[in-house]
Order: sequence, then structure tokens, then C-alpha cells
Amino acid sequence: RSLAEGSLPSPDEKNASSQWPNNITPQQTSPPTVEPPKGIPAGARTRTVYDRNNPKYKDFYALPQDQLIGRTIEQEAAGETAPGAQEAVAQVIQNLMKQEGYNPHETILHPSSFSGYHPKYVDRSLKALSKPLDDKYLKLAQRVLAGEVVSKPVGNATLYANLSIANPKWAHVEPKVATIG
Repeated sequence: RSLAEGSLPSPDEKNASSQWPNNITPQQTSPPTVEPPKGIPAGARTRTVYDRNNPKYKDFYALPQDQLIGRTIEQEAAGETAPGAQEAVAQVIQNLMKQEGYNPHETILHPSSFSGYHPKYVDRSLKALSKPLDDKYLKLAQRVLAGEVVSKPVGNATLYANLSIANPKWAHVEPKVATIG
């Protein structure tokens, strides 16, 4: 996986007709009702996220923060064999929360943030909810919420991709900070 500092494209920058089906609409969320993790600024900001009333997303909103983070790490990096791959994903989640000042749900369930929640792949993530979360992902999530640096090589990276299967535009523009695997 190649990691880079940068910002994610907004849904407006995407081709709405091909990637964001009309039946999945982003909504504005209210400020977090829970305290943000250590080191994450609190603020009364709103964020465009997948609709919490949509049946495909309501179960994710019902998850505790550590479960949502853990499941995101699992779906993004469970198949990665490179040492530190899961930790790298965890660190990127933490970096995004710190940089953007949002809680885990607002960070993770933002369109464009994590592929497992994209309308094209969300059914796979929903199916995974029926299985217990592996303890190693839950422990990583708890470290993220505690504000602990989970992966030093990642630095402040907020983007990552497996360049053997994806070719995102940012990978050719943003400065790379690390390659894992």
C-alpha cells in the first residue's frame, strides 16, 4: 500500500451518475454527541455522510466507535500480509479524524473515505457484521481512540491505496510518505 498526505475528493468531484447511485444520498450530520478521541479537536461542524436512515447504513451508525473503526480496519486490510498493514490503516483513520476534527462515524461514513462503505460494496460490509470482530482489530481501534500513534511510518498520511489493484489520481499528485508491503 502506498500512503500519501492529502485530502480526499468530495462527492461533488465524483461523477454522480456512475459512482454515487441516486438511492444513496449524503446528509448533513449534527455535531458529535460523544467526546472526540484524545487529540481530536471538538467543534460544532457538520459533515456530509451516508444517510443514517438508509437501511444499508443504519447498522453502521449503531456500532460503538471502537467497533466501527475495528470493522473498517478489518475490511480495508484483513487480507494484507505485509507487516504493519492493519496498523497503517488504523493510523490513517486516526489522522483523518485529527485533521478533519470529526468523530469516527463522520470520518468513516463520509462518501469517498473507505471503499467498504461505498454503495457498490456496502452489502459485503453489512454481511460481515454477522460475524464477531477479531480482537486484534478491536485492540487497534481502541489504540486509535486513545490517541496512541499506531504506525510511525505512516506519519500524517490521510490516503492509501494498494497500487497493484487501484490507480487513484491522488497517487500521482500527493507526496508519498511510506510504502508498506
